[in-house]
Amino acid sequence: MAAPNAIPAKKQVTFAPLPPKPKPRQGIKVSEKSWYEVMKSSSSSFLLSFFKVTTDSLSSPADNDEGTLYSREIPAWRRCTQPVWEMDPNGFNLDRLAIVEQNEQTNNLLVRSNIPLDENGEFVYQQILNKLNAELKLTGENKLTEYNTHFTVRTLLNRLGECTEWEQMKIACEKYQERYGTSISFEPAPVLGCISSPFQCLPEKVQGWYQRAFPYYSTWTHLPHQIEKVSQAHQQPREDSRIHIQLVHCIHGADRTGMFVANYKMYHGTPFQEARIEAQKFAKTKPGYNDIDVYTHNGINQFVAYLKSVGKSGNIGNTEWDYRHKNEMPPIDKRKKE
Repeated sequence: MAAPNAIPAKKQVTFAPLPPKPKPRQGIKVSEKSWYEVMKSSSSSFLLSFFKVTTDSLSSPADNDEGTLYSREIPAWRRCTQPVWEMDPNGFNLDRLAIVEQNEQTNNLLVRSNIPLDENGEFVYQQILNKLNAELKLTGENKLTEYNTHFTVRTLLNRLGECTEWEQMKIACEKYQERYGTSISFEPAPVLGCISSPFQCLPEKVQGWYQRAFPYYSTWTHLPHQIEKVSQAHQQPREDSRIHIQLVHCIHGADRTGMFVANYKMYHGTPFQEARIEAQKFAKTKPGYNDIDVYTHNGINQFVAYLKSVGKSGNIGNTEWDYRHKNEMPPIDKRKKE
């Protein structure tokens, strides 16, 4: 029995280990040559995780040939864009197929259309050849056939909101090639346009950083790379002596395809007003529209700013555009008076 006046033993107190000192935050270095590194930086990780886009899917424009840019579908994005990018229930529209350019030396063709799938999801290979032969008035041995042509389907669809259609187009090309032994290649070239026109109040260097910091604004980065790829393939003859037909398409063949064709023309010296006509060529075929949508309209304006920044705007000329993308919208001058 312990004595009544005994001093109790001291309790041993244990302390929790101190947390490690936080590492100093490293600054973000913006490189003009590697805009994608900005999106992989720590400041953008939250934004990327919010949209459920992994940083591994972001790559440089030169390494994006497999369509990794905008490679993961976002359901919210699809719901927002479905009214604009919804497929025609009748499938391929032959009236929206047109020859953009024919190379006189190689006979290669650059062609535009809406998504080249019929109502059953089959690639409309023969319909395209038939119309091209009719427009070029080719007969006999000069006709375009599966034996003397190679198709490169350059889809402008992005996989943020059009993952289903993107996969359908890829599978249709592979299935047609396997079934008939035709020469077809599927090459993604995702294009979105731009939310806003160039900020004229900002210096060109700031605008360039703004473009490179956000992959949505791919008009200054990804699009020039794709246009250069199309240009090289259009000018060079194939080793197998086949005529190279490059088919550029989006869903409707009106907005993004029109933007791509207009920017391609301006990249090669066509004045703005002539390129604008190419952009608007099939805009009226969409119900309720008489011009391309606002995103692709801004994309053309952004590309003009890009050409100015790299010193290729010598033949651009007048860039005025009385833009109205809805039939019910009055002209700009009337809106000002009202």
